Amino acid sequence: MKLRVLLLLSVFLIGWSGCKKDSTNPAGNTTTPLVTFTMSSQPGTQGGTSFLFAPSVDVRLTRAIVALAAQQFVDTLTNPNPTQVFSAGTPYQLQEYTGVASGQQWSFLLTGTLVSNNAAFNQPAAYTVP
Repeated sequence: MKLRVLLLLSVFLIGWSGCKKDSTNPAGNTTTPLVTFTMSSQPGTQGGTSFLFAPSVDVRLTRAIVALAAQQFVDTLTNPNPTQVFSAGTPYQLQEYTGVASGQQWSFLLTGTLVSNNAAFNQPAAYTVP
């Protein structure tokens, strides 16, 4: 009986100590993203607001998912020319939307490949409308 209790206690302690993490990154991923995107907005040509993205490195973009969680809005944009190169630091327009208001928190998921080595990325970005 004492052996069972000791064995059970040992398993519990090993499991408990293995689950304790001081890290704020539970996945343990400490790598730097392949690319980051700077998001911005500007008045659109049709009375709405256009969102823009500027990649940190040259990329080819295949898809962008635009979301406004507060209104349960999601829009998937597929690039009709997935071989187009978007140059680092240059802002490019994604889409124009109506009903965009100050303080809204929009999120983006940009998918594509790096021009330099064809590495795939799936990079999130966030933007709060000023």
